Order: sequence, then C-alpha cells, then structure tokens
Amino acid sequence: MTVSFVSIAPEAVSAAVRDLAAVGSAINAANATAAASTTALAAADGDEVSAAIAKLFGNYGQQYQAVSATPTAVQEG
Repeated sequence: MTVSFVSIAPEAVSAAVRDLAAVGSAINAANATAAASTTALAAADGDEVSAAIAKLFGNYGQQYQAVSATPTAVQEG
C-alpha cells in the first residue's frame, strides 16, 4: 500500500480564495449589467412574430439570470 502525503501552503490557498472571490464578483457585476438588456427585449417590429421572438429570447434571459444566481447563493452560503 502506498501512502501519499499532501502539503498545503496556507498563503497559496488564501490567495486562491481571494482570486476566486474576485472572479465571482466580476461575473456577478457582468450579469447585473446585462440583466435588463437580456430579459426585457423590445420587438424588432410591430408584428406578432417579432413580439413572440422577443418574448422567447426574454424568457431565455430570465432563465439565465435565475440559473446564474444559484452559484452565487451557494458561494455566499
């Protein structure tokens, strides 16, 4: 049987945690900035096909916003 040893540098782990938090903050800021333009799309024209397509893409934007909020909620605990 082989025994493996793991050595951890606390400073490196702390730096990685800070870097990960910074990435998470940047993603959250980008999501917040994009929320309005991806969830409330205006129809390209006044016809019902354009309205249906705008609604479809708006729904996808809302779903994305809901899904992207999940990792943030888990990370913040």
